[in-house]
Amino acid sequence: NFYHFTLMPMFGSPNEKVSINFKKHLFTTTKSFDNLFFDGKQTLIDRLNFFLNNPNFYEQRGIAHSFGLLFYGSPGCGKTSTIKALASYTKRHLVEIPLSRIRTCDELEQAFFLNSYDMTNLDFSNKIIVFEDIDCMSHLIKKRSTSSTTSEPVTSTEGDDVVIHLEQDDINAGKKKMSKQSLRSLLGEDQTAPKDPLTLSFLLNLIDGIIEQPSRILIMTSNHPEQIDPALLRPGRIDIKLEFKK
Repeated sequence: NFYHFTLMPMFGSPNEKVSINFKKHLFTTTKSFDNLFFDGKQTLIDRLNFFLNNPNFYEQRGIAHSFGLLFYGSPGCGKTSTIKALASYTKRHLVEIPLSRIRTCDELEQAFFLNSYDMTNLDFSNKIIVFEDIDCMSHLIKKRSTSSTTSEPVTSTEGDDVVIHLEQDDINAGKKKMSKQSLRSLLGEDQTAPKDPLTLSFLLNLIDGIIEQPSRILIMTSNHPEQIDPALLRPGRIDIKLEFKK
């Protein structure tokens, strides 16, 4: 059997350790790539097959063995149906994490790396993580007016021939203007505000930071991709952007 797990709302103070719980439903679907038709379907299948069947390709080149997808388009165009078809095709469970239910960095980290769901043990090789309608879930992924696609080179101290490029989008992610709620918390006026609020910078590092997640498939869906911060969608985090049309 395969299951669909959805993160449950958090209860209690965001500044206390909370229990991460997922609702579990048996996953069955009639959706498949045989009965879905959309532009880019064969490219998606080919790239997916390569990802699934060639882990050594990634290892030999020092590339993280992960597969990121953005499905975008108007509601009702087939994004969710394609997620179901993907789960059926790969024989993986679905793990849905609504960002609107996440209050702190710690909560997201726990939900993202959880490997036991109601007596069902899963690692990244047998599940698909889904951030559905990501543009509606949280203000943190909204495009910043100061975003830039330029990069700043930082030379390694261990050798003159090694240069690391830091994406300006990632740098800007750590410079989001403090919200009124955060300011009230700093001034001691809001004791319920999280001391570890979820940030875009943390989300970016979670997706492709130091801790690698071999065999991970991550899917984001959006009705308005133009509103999403480009740092979240750059290559290495998102491998395929697929538009769905009516």
